[in-house]
Amino acid sequence: LFDQQRAVLRRDLLDSYETIANRVADEFRPTGNQTEDVEELAVENGPSRTLQAAVATLALLSMVFAALYWQREQSWQALQAQQTQLKQELENQRMSEAEGSLQSRTQLDNYQQSLGAMYSATLDSLEWGINQRASYAFDELPLGDSRLAAIEQLTDQLTAIGFSGAVRVETHVGNFCMSGAGMADYELASDNLLAVQCDRIGVSGGEAYEFGLRQSVAFANFIRLSDQRTAGRIRYEIVSLGNADPVMSYPAIPDNVTVSSWNKIAASNNRVNISLFPE
Repeated sequence: LFDQQRAVLRRDLLDSYETIANRVADEFRPTGNQTEDVEELAVENGPSRTLQAAVATLALLSMVFAALYWQREQSWQALQAQQTQLKQELENQRMSEAEGSLQSRTQLDNYQQSLGAMYSATLDSLEWGINQRASYAFDELPLGDSRLAAIEQLTDQLTAIGFSGAVRVETHVGNFCMSGAGMADYELASDNLLAVQCDRIGVSGGEAYEFGLRQSVAFANFIRLSDQRTAGRIRYEIVSLGNADPVMSYPAIPDNVTVSSWNKIAASNNRVNISLFPE
C-alpha cells in the first residue's frame, strides 16, 4: 500500500511540474501585439536585447520551477517521514500485541498448571483418606456394608469436584492361623498357641481369590447402579488379588512365632486398597 501510494505521489508531482511549467511559459509567451512590439524592439535594439529578454525569461522560469520543486520535495519528505513513523507504530503495536498474547498464554498455562496441581492434590488426599480404613476383620466381608459407607462418601466427594474416571477397588486376603477343619468351619486359633500348632494357615490361592470378591447385597446394588447414578462418569473396577500380594511378609519358619504375632501380620494383609484414575 505504501509503495503504491509513493508511485501515485511521484506521478502527481511530475504532472504538477509539467502543468506549472506550461502555465508559466504561457504567461511569459508574448501575444500577437506583444510579438509585433518585440519584433520592432528587436529591429530597433538589435539581437542583444532579444537575447537578454530570453535569458531573463528562462531564469525566471527556472527560479519558479526550483521553488515549486523544493516545495513539492519538502512535502514528499514529510510524507515519507509520516509513512516511516506509521510503519514503526504498526510494528510496535504488533510487537506489543504479540507480547501481550504471550503473557496471557503464559498466565493461562500457569493457572491451568495450578488447577491441575490442586486437582491432583485433592485426589491424593481423598485416596489417602479412604485407605486409612483399608483393613477388614477376619470374619467380615471385604466388600460389605461398612465398605459401602466409605465408597458412598468417596463418590459424593468425587462428584463434587467433577471427577471423571475409574475407581479401582482391590481386595487382599490375609493368611490367618486357624483352628478347625473345612472352609466353612475354621476360626482364628488361640493367641497363646504357637503358629506351628495351628490346624490351618491361610487358604489356597483360588479360595483367597473367591473370598476377595465377596460382597453384600447393598454393595453389589450400589456398583450395579453406579453408571446410572453418575451418568457413566465414575466407573468402579472390582479386582481380587487373593493372598498373592501381602503388604507384610510372613515369617519363613514359624517355629517360635505365636499365633498372636502371626495373625497381626495376617490382619495387616487382610485389606482393601482403593485407587483413583482420572481420565
